[in-house]
Amino acid sequence: GFEEQLVGANIGEEKEVIYRKMCLESLDFKLAVGLVDFLDYLKEKGIDRNIATASAFPNVKFFFDHLDLDNWFDINNVAYNDGIIPGKPDPSIFLLAAKNINVDIQDSIIFEDSYSGIEAAKRAGAKKIVVVNSMNNNYVEQNNMLIINDFREIEKLIQFINSWWKHNLCFFYLKNAIYKGNVKNYYKSNKCHYYTYKPNDSENVYICKNVNYIMSVNWIRKKIGH
Repeated sequence: GFEEQLVGANIGEEKEVIYRKMCLESLDFKLAVGLVDFLDYLKEKGIDRNIATASAFPNVKFFFDHLDLDNWFDINNVAYNDGIIPGKPDPSIFLLAAKNINVDIQDSIIFEDSYSGIEAAKRAGAKKIVVVNSMNNNYVEQNNMLIINDFREIEKLIQFINSWWKHNLCFFYLKNAIYKGNVKNYYKSNKCHYYTYKPNDSENVYICKNVNYIMSVNWIRKKIGH
């Protein structure tokens, strides 16, 4: 009955309090090696990002408070375990995380480190999946998937992200902005980001967060006369 549920909830929270205390006492309680540099890169490039976690909100708040996650994420957008949302491999938590920052899950990269999480990412329809194989599991790399040992492989990660942008090279609001040849000013006025594709510096790309159209750079060059 209700009393049994209440006792169960109290025991669960007591366990989480002990867990948080152990975290603070551990020298290993810090962000994964290389992750700060990678998150800084995403922030610098204006790439939207969010967290989907099986943790309940008290733990989410704890992580934000002690790991400075608000440098890269908005706690109000985090998709967390509210006691209702299904667990992985159900894709619901990833879909909610994407919805909370107004992005299409099919235009997203999901980072995972478990079999159930990878399956959830696939079911969600993520564009690409990065598997962080810190436990040396026998994951098999598949199409649109990258396996890394840790975030120190930042060059590999950047190349993986850029390979996606290379195939979906320009995001923009309105065809009129292209027809008028006024791309640069249009993007500046709409808070978009100028991005140079690496390693080929000759391909200059304008990327906008709100995507209505995706066209190739060659198509755009024809329209604006470049």
